[in-house]
Amino acid sequence: MKLLIQENECIEFKESLAQLDKGLKSLTAMLNRCNYGDVYFGVKDDGTICGCQIGKQTFKDIRQKTFELIQPKIIIDVKQKNIENKTIIIIHADGVNVPYSCDGRYYIRNLASDEQVDNYLLRKMLEVGDRDLIRHRESYLQNLTFNQFIEYNKQK
Repeated sequence: MKLLIQENECIEFKESLAQLDKGLKSLTAMLNRCNYGDVYFGVKDDGTICGCQIGKQTFKDIRQKTFELIQPKIIIDVKQKNIENKTIIIIHADGVNVPYSCDGRYYIRNLASDEQVDNYLLRKMLEVGDRDLIRHRESYLQNLTFNQFIEYNKQK
């Protein structure tokens, strides 16, 4: 059986958890490109489900490897799905702290592949990265003008 989705800028397939490092590299590339990403383990590149083995420590090992390799730190959502008696694992992450690195290297997603970021592009990512977290919060004062915002902050 094949999944109805395909690899793209936000989805990556890996045949087994032996490719966890490569999957996490893809995840950082997706975060740098789209601010989110999904990596499916137990799925071939063409979408065919081959399944993967899961042990007692599997989820803990995935979280530990993520913690070791990815900077800045991210929180991942790890799910197990059973499809036609085959088990797949899906790792999902969201992040706006661009750029993200995997094992000290920076990648960006280009279609369905991960490309290492050169120094010029890395500088650009640092310049325009969303380090300003206030931009992602909704104001409880919805009709606030820019001048009112400045005045409000001066008072604080």
